[in-house]
Amino acid sequence: MRRGAPPATRRAHPVAIRPVSARITASGLRHPAAVDLHVHPSFTAELAELHRSAPAEARAVRNAVAILQVEGSTLGFPWSSAVRGGDGLRELRPRRGRSPWRVLYRRSPSGLELLALAPEAGADRRAFDRALARAADRARDRDRGK
Repeated sequence: MRRGAPPATRRAHPVAIRPVSARITASGLRHPAAVDLHVHPSFTAELAELHRSAPAEARAVRNAVAILQVEGSTLGFPWSSAVRGGDGLRELRPRRGRSPWRVLYRRSPSGLELLALAPEAGADRRAFDRALARAADRARDRDRGK
């Protein structure tokens, strides 16, 4: 790599969510990733839109997803919590809950499914409820094999 290359030329695509082989976890320990992530295509589009409007928040979401991928279903509060009325959905809370964005996901036999990006419920309840409905629809579609 050239020494004088600008940092932007060395980085991966800003909205890419890649599998990790090992990461620093929330507890600070290194261990191999053990969880498969299934990313809904609409989630990818929502993350790309967030990257255009708020790149720092999109980066926080990607970092939280990386931690989720490593920790899997053992990831607990403040990073993750159950969604009330979400029928098995959980919310990933970037920046340990200090981000205005949430990732709605669920556990499945094949890993974790990232279904929708939502604003924090306390900031915009209506938009959160709409995102929750989208996530539930996407989960039902996946269950039906669509």
